[in-house]
Amino acid sequence: LGAKLHLLLLYAMSAVAVVVFVRTPTLRWTLVALLIPIAYTMIVSGAAAQARYRTIFFSVVYLLGGYGLAWCWHRWRPEESLL
Repeated sequence: LGAKLHLLLLYAMSAVAVVVFVRTPTLRWTLVALLIPIAYTMIVSGAAAQARYRTIFFSVVYLLGGYGLAWCWHRWRPEESLL
């Protein structure tokens, strides 16, 4: 259950980051640069080598997930005066 919740949070925060990257014109090229290694790996490895995708795919997803989590924290952080 913990692993599935972890992946759910990771994918949700990655989706937030993708939306932020698409909506911000200066970050669109960063998103393209992150998606190029995934596309290259899928083209070179073929459909049969799905286990090989994990190393490239998850490094990009973790980077996007971290950005999405940081964006959400910055957007909805608690008031600093309450700390």
